[in-house]
Amino acid sequence: MQLVARLLPLSALVLAAFSTMPLQPDYPMQGLQEAAQVTAWSSRDAAQPVSHLEELIGSGVLDTLMRLALEGNPGLQQTLLTLKIRQQEQRSARGTLLPQLDAGLSA
Repeated sequence: MQLVARLLPLSALVLAAFSTMPLQPDYPMQGLQEAAQVTAWSSRDAAQPVSHLEELIGSGVLDTLMRLALEGNPGLQQTLLTLKIRQQEQRSARGTLLPQLDAGLSA
């Protein structure tokens, strides 16, 4: 009985402390509200495909820096040369798959 008498004030204190704590925000509801405020992205129908960074950004300064980087790095130059060779080989290999036409004239 003495234990209960000792714990009763302590439990009352704990309950009082929890009753003064603010309620936690409703995070899922906040997420939905914020998502509703975001404007939709514009349509991608007018978008144009790009294959290089400089096409996307279109900056003369970036073009100059990229040219300088390529000129100053032999490893990048070799990689670029290898890439161009492989692209030409691929085009040549594709060309053999196309139909061929022979035409001749005789008199």
